[in-house]
Amino acid sequence: MFTKTILLFTSLLPTLITAADTKSSTVNPELNAALRMAATNFDRNALLPADEDWYFDFDSSANYDSPTGAVINANAASFPALTGLGSSMALLKLAPCGMLPPHLHPRATNLVTAITGNTTTYMIGENGVKTRKVDMIPMRVTIFPQGSLHMMQNNGMSSTLPSTFLSIYFLIGDAALSLKNQETTLASYPVLITCTSY
Repeated sequence: MFTKTILLFTSLLPTLITAADTKSSTVNPELNAALRMAATNFDRNALLPADEDWYFDFDSSANYDSPTGAVINANAASFPALTGLGSSMALLKLAPCGMLPPHLHPRATNLVTAITGNTTTYMIGENGVKTRKVDMIPMRVTIFPQGSLHMMQNNGMSSTLPSTFLSIYFLIGDAALSLKNQETTLASYPVLITCTSY
């Protein structure tokens, strides 16, 4: 019994050490706390006085140009203006032949819009619901309902084919989408915008 306990503890030790070393990704925890405590919308806006407090630049992320792809999150931790609003947005760049492994969001429904490239998504609902396969081409949107297991696969084989990135402005409440062509070249990554509301 004692040997099994030691074995179990030593096998979990790297996980415990890693968990203890993990740092929060929250850029300004004091501001997040103050925004949660704001009594009125006026008080909330007073905590976010600069115009820069009201936008998030995906291309400023350290991972934006990663050759292996990236998931860049605009959420309350990285974009404090979202604190308490129950929404987040992510820019997903899949490397050539890259894959976002199967995962789920137990507390959120996920909308995904393809901006560039050719990606195939798979979604499995609960209780034996048919697996849904959606070929994502530019400007196509799909939905992954809360709790559904889903994954994405980049169908592109080359990292040298250029494509034009379109900057996206979402007005979440009005479900409006406007596009502004920006002459930014990406290396054949499918770019997907995911919007999560929880």
